[in-house]
Amino acid sequence: MANILISTQRLLGHLLPGIKLGMELKKKGHHVVMLGHTSNQKMICESELDFISIGWDKVPNLYLYEFYSEIIDQIDKKRFDLFICDSTQSPPVYVAEKLNIPWVSFQTTIPLPEEFMPGRAKVNRRLRNEYTNHLNTLRNRIGLPPLDSELYRTRGDLVGLSSQLHLIMVYPELIDETITTYFPPNTYVVGNINYQKNTLSPQIKKILATHKTKILVCTSSIPRLEYRESMNRYIETTIDLFANNMDIQLLISDTQDWWGEELPLNVEWIQETPIHDQLIPYADIVVTHGGCGTLQNVIKSGKPMVIIPLGGDHEVLGDKCRRLEIAELIFPEDLTPERLAHAIQVTMERKESSQLLALMKKTKGYQPEIRSAELVEDIILR
Repeated sequence: MANILISTQRLLGHLLPGIKLGMELKKKGHHVVMLGHTSNQKMICESELDFISIGWDKVPNLYLYEFYSEIIDQIDKKRFDLFICDSTQSPPVYVAEKLNIPWVSFQTTIPLPEEFMPGRAKVNRRLRNEYTNHLNTLRNRIGLPPLDSELYRTRGDLVGLSSQLHLIMVYPELIDETITTYFPPNTYVVGNINYQKNTLSPQIKKILATHKTKILVCTSSIPRLEYRESMNRYIETTIDLFANNMDIQLLISDTQDWWGEELPLNVEWIQETPIHDQLIPYADIVVTHGGCGTLQNVIKSGKPMVIIPLGGDHEVLGDKCRRLEIAELIFPEDLTPERLAHAIQVTMERKESSQLLALMKKTKGYQPEIRSAELVEDIILR
């Protein structure tokens, strides 16, 4: 039996896969401890994993020394055989390096080649150089050798990359071959890992039991102002299109209650989280931002989508779904009531299409948490 520490960002798209992997490793007899933000303590403890609370992880690229120091203080004299680290976080990996503990990394979306990155290449290069200097300042302070700016580990999404094992928790059907050529060495694509408890309230279950056409509108947990503006726009547009159409049941999954007026009779605002994975099987169509975790859960349920990407990997994944003919894609700047109405109509006509059903069947055949745990155990046994 190994003592394993798993560190993830507090965002649900990162946290939930980490919990599920931890549960699988615990089932195999290992002692698993989750390192995470205090706000996620209840969810982690409900999964029956041990928990170490931290508070400096809100912004992955800031307060690095404080985050590093807090981890050192919190783990104190505890002995770990392996760290499993979210590849967007550097301090947990630096702790592993400093303490000579092996680590593996995981990523909950695809690592994009440089040419796919949003923004201007020259600006991105300057920002990366600044970030490399920031990382190396910390590494020098704690007695670790500097990183070369050309390494994968100076990228924000791969700063915690392991040279031994890197898990990409994405279905291979969503990854173009041109992107796989960029993958770091020892990368394994294992598929979508997700943890979900049954937390639907009696009221929600009653609504879901109706025979109305159900449109689920999903939002992101990423607290970025520009994301919030786009999400509010597509929620407003959807509600305006279908308000008081009693043949349609709108389900708005958003933790923030910002509407400010009485909702139409056919709209249910659901603030509980995490809940997307429980609602998706009941929906006839899903309107989503295209976050990798949500998108994959929709695919696994065989539901058609309208994707309104918020940026970065959302755009790449959304375009891939469009080419697979399982989704319509609308960029936020192109969103109008007419465009959304047309996209929903086209998508509704795709219900139970051969493409949707074939992809659903294939993705349900994966066992990503089992495969990931096996790969992790291979590292432990080396």
